Amino acid sequence: MEPNTLTIAHRGASAYAAENTVQSFQKAVELRADYVELDARQTKDGKIIVFHDEAIGGMPVKNQNCRDILLRGKSHGIDIPLLADIIKMFKNTIGLNIEIKGDMDIDLLMDIAQHGKNKGLLFSSFNRNCLERLKNAYPGVKTGLLLNDAPTDLFKVLGRLNADALILKHYRLKRVVPEKAGEKGVKTIVWTVNNVKDMKKYIKWGVWGIITDYPDKLHKLKRTMGKGKNED
Repeated sequence: MEPNTLTIAHRGASAYAAENTVQSFQKAVELRADYVELDARQTKDGKIIVFHDEAIGGMPVKNQNCRDILLRGKSHGIDIPLLADIIKMFKNTIGLNIEIKGDMDIDLLMDIAQHGKNKGLLFSSFNRNCLERLKNAYPGVKTGLLLNDAPTDLFKVLGRLNADALILKHYRLKRVVPEKAGEKGVKTIVWTVNNVKDMKKYIKWGVWGIITDYPDKLHKLKRTMGKGKNED
């Protein structure tokens, strides 16, 4: 039986196309990913774009209007999409793990995300305050806490935030965590895993999802494991 660990394409299939672009997300769909992970930032004039870096053209995204950012992106050979367009384009095609970067108007985000109509969304952030505000205002929203390392009071933190998922840097994960998290109704996701041996290890540990630049490698591994074959 094929493992049920989900394949989450890191900023799309970013090993094969420019990250956080329509092309990268389309490639992730082509390679049979279950989710796309993407980065969202709010502009000065209240738009939300799909973009990782804090600044573009030497200026913070939050201090620039959307039109200027898109033009700067094009001048650097980057087509920066709007989150609203990505959600509309992929709504019925693939799940979206939206990482909230920087300050964000939660109500604006939920309006764009079509709160209550779109179930295939997971909102993640390193910013605990942001996740808390989001969950308090919209209890039905699925949230994930991003961490570089697990604190000693990990499960107290997850409980306080009422988080649905723990998204942890993969080599910081301890084997006992996925099971303990599962007992508390929390899904465990690891990032960013590009080595097949590591992928296999985390599948065996029972993680809910693996974020990877190579969704095709993970998909192939899961099929191989499902057939009872070894993958070295």
